[in-house]
Amino acid sequence: KNTLLHNRKSVHQTGGTPNSDTRLLSIPTPSPWYLGLCQCDPDLQKVEVRQAFKWLVDYEQLENTVMKNIGITRQSVVPLGSFGAIPAEDEPYSLDLEKAKALMAEAGFPDGFKKTLIVDQEFPFPELAQHVQENAAQIGIELEIQQMAAAQLYGQFRARDFELGIFSWTTDVPDAHGMISRHVYNPDNSDAAKATMLPAWRVGWDTDALGLTEKIEAAKREIDPEKRKQMYWEIQKTQLEHSPLIYLFQQIDNIAVRNEVKEFPVTSFKKYYSLIEKK
Repeated sequence: KNTLLHNRKSVHQTGGTPNSDTRLLSIPTPSPWYLGLCQCDPDLQKVEVRQAFKWLVDYEQLENTVMKNIGITRQSVVPLGSFGAIPAEDEPYSLDLEKAKALMAEAGFPDGFKKTLIVDQEFPFPELAQHVQENAAQIGIELEIQQMAAAQLYGQFRARDFELGIFSWTTDVPDAHGMISRHVYNPDNSDAAKATMLPAWRVGWDTDALGLTEKIEAAKREIDPEKRKQMYWEIQKTQLEHSPLIYLFQQIDNIAVRNEVKEFPVTSFKKYYSLIEKK
């Protein structure tokens, strides 16, 4: 059966035209797009500000327009299809401008602020940035978008030389630890650590202050699968509430399959061509 390995609807299948001899398989892949709020900026350090930005995104509207056929909503750091990924229904955020404005006021910014948002110049980064910019403006946040080449974008990201940015990532580890060990694990947040391979460090998120270093190490060592899954779920709940890395969408891989193909086993991480069965 063409299904994902974990907690997600079956692989989406669509037909072509009524007379088409092919159909389309759409499989979420372990590649997220996410918004980062650099914690080197004091204005962005309050958890209420981070949460406000999470309520500024109309995930459903974007999924049905800009991201149609290329991405699905995913707010957890762990991609669907990975061991330990929380179910999609446990992700709490949706567009709520009133809630976002209230959170900004609670953080001490009732009239918002002005920041710069850096993005790759390639699709869909400018489109995602414009969406965030337009919704942010409705609650008093003025975002200036700066588009640049990927090399410059990630150079500034690794140097902690930005305020806000939209980035992407890919993991090849079909386990929650693959993403958590990079995007949540940050045992030394000092500039001197120069842990540039960790997006959690790049954005200046002091995860150790939340006790996450110990929790991540414990989950990695746990040998009971069910206990380990629950430990990763708890880490993701903390990430959803506190992280300045705001996950937006998970990339989709589309595969055209001829109708005589009966079975094509696929997961988010692998395609089993040798197991294809024809009618």
